[in-house]
Amino acid sequence: ISSYSTSQLAEDLLELSSLMSLRQGYHQKINLLGVSYGSRLALELMQKAPERIQAAVFDAAPPFNLPYTGPSLVIAAFEKIFTACAKQASCTKRYGKSKSKFLSLLKKLQKKPQLLSNHAEDGKAFLLDANLFLRYSFQAIYHAENIALLPSIINDMEQNRSQSFFKLLASTNKSSYTPKIPLNRITYFSVACQEGKYISKSNFLAQITQPAWNTAAIKEIFSLEWDWHICGHPIFRGKAKNPAPSSSRKKISIPTLLLSGEFDPVLPPSSIKNSPVILTKLEHVVFPSLGHGLFAKSPCARLVISAFLQSHAKRPLLSHPCLAEELKKELVFK
Repeated sequence: ISSYSTSQLAEDLLELSSLMSLRQGYHQKINLLGVSYGSRLALELMQKAPERIQAAVFDAAPPFNLPYTGPSLVIAAFEKIFTACAKQASCTKRYGKSKSKFLSLLKKLQKKPQLLSNHAEDGKAFLLDANLFLRYSFQAIYHAENIALLPSIINDMEQNRSQSFFKLLASTNKSSYTPKIPLNRITYFSVACQEGKYISKSNFLAQITQPAWNTAAIKEIFSLEWDWHICGHPIFRGKAKNPAPSSSRKKISIPTLLLSGEFDPVLPPSSIKNSPVILTKLEHVVFPSLGHGLFAKSPCARLVISAFLQSHAKRPLLSHPCLAEELKKELVFK
């Protein structure tokens, strides 16, 4: 697993591309589509072999900084949802102050974890504590359809109605409610431990600056999310090495399309500002009502990607017909 790195993956893909070209009998430039971490890998390919890339699409900004799920990012994701709810009279009328209710639930579950039973499904029960509630809620809002449901679920949980929360778990494939370390988490840390910037637990918790969140109780909950000690495990290469920042930013002139969801909890539109390179032919489209991973969830996003790859050099992308309606949409809470 220690060989799993962005650089090595890029080398493997370049080798695969060469073999495919040889089989076809001619060399052809390739198009790249990177989703989530795949956009970081696509950028690595663009830097290693720009002469072999025709165009690139990033579905979410490349995660330039690892780790990218610290307290500041988690809090910002929830704050954006709570702010959007507060601006909609119908949301506040039905669900009240979602932010206050959410923070109260965290503190309540920290003091006394709640035994929940899924009577609508298998009847299984599990103990929900504050850390699990925070973690599952954050994982759930990776899915755009869950973002609009969050205030309703918080309101139900406050009133001891848990079935909507179980539906939320089902949408994120949490069939066993027991925390496990999935393979993608292991591969993530293989990359993060080599390429990321080590963060001590104190600095990790220092990211919590908003007054409503900056309490001893909330910090204790977040402290359970600090897991850089994993880098010391023998299967990795040791603790992250804090790579020195580059003094200059390389320019890349490959036509590039970046699609972002306004409510993306892990790679929000502003993430592109952290790019270590300057993409001189970048087009950035933000979908105002969506979250993470647009290719799988938005027909318009797929149409835009197809149009870009077919005619990126001939006409402005923003003239695509489906965008006129898509860019007017707002998140509507259910």
